[in-house]
Amino acid sequence: MCLIAIQPFFGGEERVGSEIQYGKSAMLNLEQADWYWKAFLPHGSNRNHPAAHVFGPDAEDISGVKFPATLLIIGGQDQLQDWQKRYYEWLKEGGTESRFD
Repeated sequence: MCLIAIQPFFGGEERVGSEIQYGKSAMLNLEQADWYWKAFLPHGSNRNHPAAHVFGPDAEDISGVKFPATLLIIGGQDQLQDWQKRYYEWLKEGGTESRFD
């Protein structure tokens, strides 16, 4: 069994390079992405909420969870690609067999 994660929508309060670099995209600009975060997350929370920043400061300790091998698909001009790469590193540090393309 394995997990295939295609451009997962992870993020945090920090603006990362890919958000700035691709934030003016005609497909999804930063203003639109911020609106999606606000609509998705519980009222009054920010992008450091555990649903968005699963490996962030407010995340649950899931160090005992055995994740399946994971293939992470990162879009070429996805403004969240830096967050997706951080997710990949988090998986690797936790001992999960993972790779990204």
